Amino acid sequence: EKVIIEPVNQVIEIGTKESDSSVGFIWIVSLIISFIYAFKNKNSNLLLNKISHQKKELKILLYILYIILVIPVFIDIVIIITNIVKKYQLKQ
Repeated sequence: EKVIIEPVNQVIEIGTKESDSSVGFIWIVSLIISFIYAFKNKNSNLLLNKISHQKKELKILLYILYIILVIPVFIDIVIIITNIVKKYQLKQ
């Protein structure tokens, strides 16, 4: 490895903040959509609705894990999209 002691007019970027902020924005929007859809459709087969039927202590833990982890939110979004597509196909 070469260590440079003198300052150089060069910027080295390891990652971009744009990609991180866009994923975070998509996650927050998905989280809001899933909470709204779960509140309006209490009988739908969402993870949020299954969490709401648990005991109080377990429910709190599962809500925290749901919000911290990214995958459950996107699973609910996929379920929401499939439910909307099914409703649309039934109307035709």
